[in-house]
Amino acid sequence: MKYSNKKFRGFSRDKKLKVIGEFIREIEKNWQFPEKRKALLTNLLKCITWSEEVELKKIAVQLENVSELDKFLQLLVPWEQKNFRDLRDPDFLIWQKDGINESVTRLNLVVILHNLRSAFNVGNIMRTAECLGLEKIIFCGYTPTPENRKVKETSMGTHGLLDWQQRVEIFPLLEEYKTLGWNIYGLETTSNAENIFTSELPEPAVIVLGNEAHGIPRKVLEFCDGIIRIPTGGWKNSLNVGVAFAVAGYEILRKWKYRK
Repeated sequence: MKYSNKKFRGFSRDKKLKVIGEFIREIEKNWQFPEKRKALLTNLLKCITWSEEVELKKIAVQLENVSELDKFLQLLVPWEQKNFRDLRDPDFLIWQKDGINESVTRLNLVVILHNLRSAFNVGNIMRTAECLGLEKIIFCGYTPTPENRKVKETSMGTHGLLDWQQRVEIFPLLEEYKTLGWNIYGLETTSNAENIFTSELPEPAVIVLGNEAHGIPRKVLEFCDGIIRIPTGGWKNSLNVGVAFAVAGYEILRKWKYRK
């Protein structure tokens, strides 16, 4: 990444700020490579000078002597947060490589995502599902699948590690699992739902997650063997669906694998 004075000054203000933001993230990614970091930092400082942004110029004075990544980020992240959209996991570098736990133990748990709308939520659930070692994840109704670009990005590469399928109708799917002897639970906030932390959840199990706004349809809940909920102590009575699945998934893992 390198720009001449003339080329950079020819950019719009938004484009200039975007370039500076790209330099910040490239420097973060290459911090452990001194020569590359130095070259990127030199070009960043030039761009800051040419940008004529007063706030950035004040930061630039402190950047010249920075030798630690934490200090670099402390100086620039507040500026980045003010000038750019919120960054999400796919924008960041993961320092610890994946695949350290080479022996994957499958959990006798299947999750059905029924009519979820948010690709971001679906990708997050996929990432959690892979970490848990789920048996399978099923995309039902209009839930976006890993073929959706945003789902792929948010899943952080786990779309290629999970056994998944897409189904249009949920009832034939639930019938199949019930016939095979699987226990079916809806994760929902109904008044008759059991506290997941005190309920018994025998394996194998299917967990149904519903639409972010409307939840699981009543007829689907009636088909389930049980309804489970995550207790809350605040004013809001529910969590984001991706967060709720993470809490539920790890509680099930604890019950089945780690409870003495």
